[in-house]
Amino acid sequence: MRATVTICVVLICVSISEAQETKETLAREQSVVVPRNIALPAIASQPECPLEFENSVFVAHLKGGGGETFRLRNRGNKPIRKFTIAAVTSNGTGWQTDWPTNHSSVLVMPGDLAPSGFEINQLQIEPLNDSFKKKRKLDGPMMAVSVLIVVRVEFSDGTIYDDSATFKALEAYFNDLAMKTDRRCHTPTSP
Repeated sequence: MRATVTICVVLICVSISEAQETKETLAREQSVVVPRNIALPAIASQPECPLEFENSVFVAHLKGGGGETFRLRNRGNKPIRKFTIAAVTSNGTGWQTDWPTNHSSVLVMPGDLAPSGFEINQLQIEPLNDSFKKKRKLDGPMMAVSVLIVVRVEFSDGTIYDDSATFKALEAYFNDLAMKTDRRCHTPTSP
């Protein structure tokens, strides 16, 4: 009887593990790396900032949409409790997000990578072929520059790094530029 229960538990664990692997494989969205001459991800110069963007590329998902992928590293000397990052594009669009998204007690220690949810290893990267280039208009002139920026960082000791003034100025500048050039919302991520 005991052996039967043990075998059943092992089989259940294996089934759950296999189901999780399949789910993770299916969750990896098929994407292509957009050439930098079409959509350029740039990183704001923030020499005093404790978080550093690494390995930034722009991706287009095969089913539509896309955006920046990157890693974030704590290059400072204090643990980070939470942070806000953003991207502002030359066509007047962008996004902003906070980490953690819940009331987590996890800290990003000095030298460690921060969980951002924007890592390229979460995607299934496919080769960029001519058909997809044509369909998504990824073979013409540059469509956008996207500037990645750290808006705010809160350390575990309660001190704060804040560059929201630069973020707001960049956002206003790109919005104004987009209106003047009538390039608002013409991104390579539009299907």
